[in-house]
This record gives sequence, structure tokens and C-alpha cells, in this order.
Amino acid sequence: MIERLNASAELLVIGYVTTQFFYSLNQAFLARRASERLKYLLQDIGELGRLPPAEPKLPYSGPLNEAPSIFVWLVYGIKLASRLLGWALSKLLGMQMRWSVLVIPEDWRDATLYEGMVIRVEPGRFLADPFLVSEAGKTYCFVEDFSSKENKAKISVFEVGPGYYREHGPCLVEPFHLSFPFVFRFEEDVYMIPESCAARQIRLYRCKKFPCEWELDTILIDDLSAADSMLFHHNSRWWLLTNIDRSGLNDCGGELHLYYSDSPKATRWNSHPKNPIVFDPGHARNGGCVHDQNGRLYRVAQAQGFDLYGHHTSVFEITELTEESYRKNLLPRSGRDLRRARSARITCPHFMG
Repeated sequence: MIERLNASAELLVIGYVTTQFFYSLNQAFLARRASERLKYLLQDIGELGRLPPAEPKLPYSGPLNEAPSIFVWLVYGIKLASRLLGWALSKLLGMQMRWSVLVIPEDWRDATLYEGMVIRVEPGRFLADPFLVSEAGKTYCFVEDFSSKENKAKISVFEVGPGYYREHGPCLVEPFHLSFPFVFRFEEDVYMIPESCAARQIRLYRCKKFPCEWELDTILIDDLSAADSMLFHHNSRWWLLTNIDRSGLNDCGGELHLYYSDSPKATRWNSHPKNPIVFDPGHARNGGCVHDQNGRLYRVAQAQGFDLYGHHTSVFEITELTEESYRKNLLPRSGRDLRRARSARITCPHFMG
């Protein structure tokens, strides 16, 4: 946090960072992120000529900040040794984390994840980041298609239906890694914004021949390390939600940024004054499209666990969205809190239909 040291002790910035593997690395990571956040706060103060409004005060429920005891250090050492041993055994045995995609033909609020149909592929390959689109009475699933041999992914597409799936093959291949193929319609065309963080661009592709032929249409934002970008239309504006790494630490899961423009193909986007609108790896990273249901907006977020990408997902309702404000509420969870739902990205086929 960044605090103004006055009589009322106003909090100007509250944020969280991902816990790192080692204690010393964690301290360095925290210092880097804090200094980077302070730099942007000072830039904002210089442009506005005033301090930003203070964060609302809430009761503190965390532990007392004090030097760790010998017992705490001992527990830390045992846990660290066990993690290092597990990591070494996994490397020795050639084990690696695999993701998969499952399809559930239900409304997202009624989805029961274990009842979904898993799309299976051969070893050395896994699928992730599914997005659905309906076309000519059929449903297509666009996915990140990762190759262990190439150590990068392309975008592939599957046709899915009740009890079956059929692979159509790769539809978008670049020299760099691609994932999170957010697909949407605009006017008469279908567009895709895949995650292209390795190219330092947010790239918009247009479908030439559905579903497997695509071409680069517009570079929405250049020279930006951004991941998991998506668009939605609300109140006569196009809104761009994206996860940005401004610290150079290859950490795209800690900050969510919001931009707006008059067109989804714009090359100039206005940064929201509340950016980053989320500064917390617990729910900053996008986990699916923004779903507009009867005028109410729902956003799916994924959480970064300790040394574990995509620990669980949460659903937020965006209760206020203007060019000056952004507010959201966490929806109550059910079942197992959507934990371990890392293979099933909550998508919205009706939005694409």
C-alpha cells in the first residue's frame, strides 16, 4: 500500500502481489512492484495537479507485522525443501502440467463442471482458453493449442455439439506464442483478439473464411506487454479489458486495465482514470468474456495461487461503468468455490451467436 502520512493516514493505493517461490525473491518482487506503482502514482499526480481520492477505510484483519520467529523459519525451510524436491522429481520424470477443455451445454449459472465433455488430444499437446461462437446453426470452440515440442501455442478450432466434438485444425499460427482467442462479432464480420504478449501488441484479426482462415486487421495497441484482452460494448462505448505487465517482471496476472473508444477497431484508446482497476492477483486476470445478461454485466476472473497459475475462478458483476468510474461486486460462490476449474473457462456462446 501507499499511504499519505498525515493525521488521518489516508491510503492512496492498495494492492497485492503474487507470492514468489523464495523469500528473498518475494522481497525483491514486492519492492519492484511497489516502486513501479509509486512511479505511476507520481505521474498521475503531476498530470492532475492533485492527489487521487483516498481509498475507503476498512477494518484490518491481518496478522501483526513482526519479525518471523525461529519456528516460522523452520516451517518455511521444510516447506521450501519439499517444494524443491517435488519440482526436481517432476523434471526428472518428465512430468508437466497439462490443461484440458471441457464443454458444458448449459447456462453458465447452472453449469456443473464435472458433467462436461472433455476434448481430448494426444500426448505432447494440451488445450486451454476456450471461447465459443455459433455460426450457421453449429457451435465452434476456439482454443489455445500448446505444443510441448515447440514450447509455444497456436489457435485451433473444434466443432462441438451434444456428445461429440470434431477438430478442424489450426486456424491462426504466428512465429510467437498465441493463447486466449477472444472472438466477437462486429457488423458483418467475426473478429479475434488472441493473447500475443510475446509480440508486445494487442492484435485484432478478421475472419476471411469461417472458421479456419484469418488475417491481421488492426494493431489496437502497440509496444505493450498485455495478456488476455477482450472487448465488449456498453453505453455506446467499446471497452477493452486487458492484463498489463508494466514492471518488466513477466507478471501479467496482477493488474487489470480498462480502456475505452468509439470503435472496436480503433488505434487510439483512452486509459480509464481508475487504472489499474484491479491490483490483485486474486482476481485481476481475465478468465472469460464479459457476459451481458438483461443489461447486467458479469466478468469472469481467474486467481493466481502460490506457484500455481489459474488456481480458481470467480464471477464479478460490474455494477458501475463510466468514463470516470468502475465498481464491481463478487458474486456468491457455490459448490467448491469453482476451485480447480482451471480447464473450463466460463464462456458465453449466446453473446457470440
